[in-house]
Amino acid sequence: MKSVADLGQELSIQVVIVGGAGTVRLPDGRRFWQSPSFPPVTLPRGRAHVLLRDHLEEREHAYGWAYLVRPPRFDPEGPRTGHIARWPAQFDESDFLRSSPSYADFAQAVRQAALTPWQGVCLVGRNDTGQPA
Repeated sequence: MKSVADLGQELSIQVVIVGGAGTVRLPDGRRFWQSPSFPPVTLPRGRAHVLLRDHLEEREHAYGWAYLVRPPRFDPEGPRTGHIARWPAQFDESDFLRSSPSYADFAQAVRQAALTPWQGVCLVGRNDTGQPA
């Protein structure tokens, strides 16, 4: 069975996957889905996305995919500000958990990831500095 990354590479298309905040790495080595503040109703999806993110990161050489991690909070009614930031995957991603972009800004980031194209794991959140991503 082919992976998503392999299929994207074979077809020469950009695959953009929107993952969840459950994949965010905490300083103690756990993932956010293992935190008491993670909503229990989404535990199965949080665990599944960790497996998918890890699978893709093991195949980082297979270009043609971007895995976008969203923060746990959104501002559903917020305006499109254009203030989106990308954080790279790292050992401690806990600062990212404080980000809360609008749905409109996150949608713009997904569009950019597909058209630019972005590569690998990207944590996507609000850029409070007002500088472009």
